[in-house]
Amino acid sequence: MKIVVIVNKNEIFNLCYYQIPEKNLIKIDNTKNQYENFRDAIESVLDYIADNETVIIAHQDVILYDLLDKIETYTIEPKNLYGVVGVGKFRKRPTENLIGSVANAGKNLNVTVPEKPVEVENIDECVLVLNGKTLKENIFRLERSWHLYAVEFGLLLKTNGGKIIVLPCNIIHLSSGKYDKDYYETISKLLEKYRVDRVWTTCGVWNRKSVRKTFPRIMRIRK
Repeated sequence: MKIVVIVNKNEIFNLCYYQIPEKNLIKIDNTKNQYENFRDAIESVLDYIADNETVIIAHQDVILYDLLDKIETYTIEPKNLYGVVGVGKFRKRPTENLIGSVANAGKNLNVTVPEKPVEVENIDECVLVLNGKTLKENIFRLERSWHLYAVEFGLLLKTNGGKIIVLPCNIIHLSSGKYDKDYYETISKLLEKYRVDRVWTTCGVWNRKSVRKTFPRIMRIRK
């Protein structure tokens, strides 16, 4: 098993990962903004990852809590993508339909905690779990962005018959996400690239209309 973490602040990383055995940990140093996007950062360490091992990609400010113990009890299928928080189909607001278990920025999210692995529409990128060979085969297809890489992995694997699954594990996430121009640009690109009507995320379900309403400049550029 390998745990891959892109590090912007060493003090936060050290706080969260000091108990992880060094042999399992791949630290990607981005403290001087050496990488322009998630894809380039991950590509830099692919040689350290075996095809047949499980890979956990986690934010620098995540405490994995019981994930490492529990994940050993599950079979990580190469065609699937796994996470600890995801979004299922909903009738009202998507934030009322989160599935998983996470304490986020000091607050417990309003989530349904599963008792067993459950299929979802997509997962949050604070933690994603996948097979090493699957990572290597698909990383080069991702958009060059710091946002929504777990969402795009999900879209890729679902296109090839895979499933997106939330595992019943607990983590602690010390921050919440942020929206910027790159986030909305990436949403717009995914809508076009995968020819889907909407993109499911744990922060909302986006279509062309909602992106245009929230960040109209992006949609004007991409018309």
